[in-house]
Order: sequence, then C-alpha cells, then structure tokens
Amino acid sequence: FQDWWNFPGRMMCDTMTSSLVCMQPAGSMAAQYAMNRSGAVDIDAFEDALFMSRRNRIHVFDMSAPEAPVEVTSLKLGQKVKDLELDQGILAAAAGDRIVVIDVSSPFSPVILSDTPSCGNVTGLEISGSRVTYLTNIGLGVLDIGDPTAPSLAGFAALLDGGDGTWTAVDFFTGCGGGSLPSSPMVPFDAGDGMAFIGAASGLLIVSLAEGGYEVSSLLLLPSSIDELKYDRG
Repeated sequence: FQDWWNFPGRMMCDTMTSSLVCMQPAGSMAAQYAMNRSGAVDIDAFEDALFMSRRNRIHVFDMSAPEAPVEVTSLKLGQKVKDLELDQGILAAAAGDRIVVIDVSSPFSPVILSDTPSCGNVTGLEISGSRVTYLTNIGLGVLDIGDPTAPSLAGFAALLDGGDGTWTAVDFFTGCGGGSLPSSPMVPFDAGDGMAFIGAASGLLIVSLAEGGYEVSSLLLLPSSIDELKYDRG
C-alpha cells in the first residue's frame, strides 16, 4: 500500500479523521528511484540486490534499505543488454548477438563466467537450471550451461513464416540457420516446461523443444498483437 501512494503525482490522504486531509509525500522512494532508471531496459532481483540493464551495462543496486537504494557496482558488456533472467544465483544477459552468463551468488560482486556468440541478435531469453532458451531475429535456440564457464549450443531451429498463417521450425541442431522472425528487439517471448512461446505478427506461436528436434506445436490466432508474454511455471 505504501508504495502505491508513493508514486509521483499521487496524494496521501488521512481518512481516520472527521475531515479528509491530503498531502503530497515528500521525497518518496518511488520518486527517487524513478529518476535513476532513465534508459533502463530490464530488471531482475536476487536477495537484496536489484540488477538493471541500461545500454551496455548491468547496474547492481543494494535494496536492503528500499527507501534509499544504493548503486554498488556495474558490469560493462560489449553490446546493448536487451534482457536479463536470473535463476539460482546465475544471471543470463542478452547482449546483442551474445549471451553472457554471470555468477551473482555474491550479488554485490558479480563475476562474468562466459560470453558466448548466439545465432543472430538475441531478442529475449529464459534461464532454467542448466538451460538458457533464447530467441533471436532468425530463430530459437537452447544453450547448455551445465558448465557455465564453457556453454555449448544444445540446439537451434530457424523459424520460417509460410506467409499463409503457417510457421515451420527447421532444425539446424548445433549450427545456425536463417528464419523470418520480426527484427524488433521487443518480440514477446517466454519459455518453460519444454515449450517456447513467441508473440508472432499473426498470434501466439508455440514451439516444442523436444530433444529429437524442435517443431511448431500450434499457432493461436489473435485479434491484436501481443505486447508481453509470461508463462506460469507454478
């Protein structure tokens, strides 16, 4: 409740008195933080740390006192960071045509473990255990990070638009190929339980990530475009 009225432009009102008394809270945490996140693309959190991507950097904030966040450190990557995903002390970052794996088990002392080229420019990714599923401007891939210092490509498939409302996944296995996904860096994407979900121009594209080969399971036609996707793994 406190964070709700702390947003700039909202008023705090005392409704416990006989007359309604309202005032603008001074220097709220939300107002201060909003000034510091200009240009931010994505955020994720682990313990008391908040990770924020801005341009080609990942900024790390100490949020142990949420009313006064403090930037502790930052990591500079080679390209603009478009997506951050965190799982069990490992942070995966989509940076241009590369996937960067970072050890954040000590969140205020992050360590880059690997910087791996991907098949095309990464527009989104999802990490779960030893697998990073990622979407690029040409297709869909899975990176094995069982050894996070030496990731390997577990599989890749180009996604081809048939132009008639049909899509096909063409497996290149441990190589790269070209497809026809939108080139926008904000293509909605999520993955889980062996499936990938993509907001294509014509609707929701669902791809099975079976070990024997990736294939398009279904295309759900929708009346309007998808702005964001989130798969509930619970």
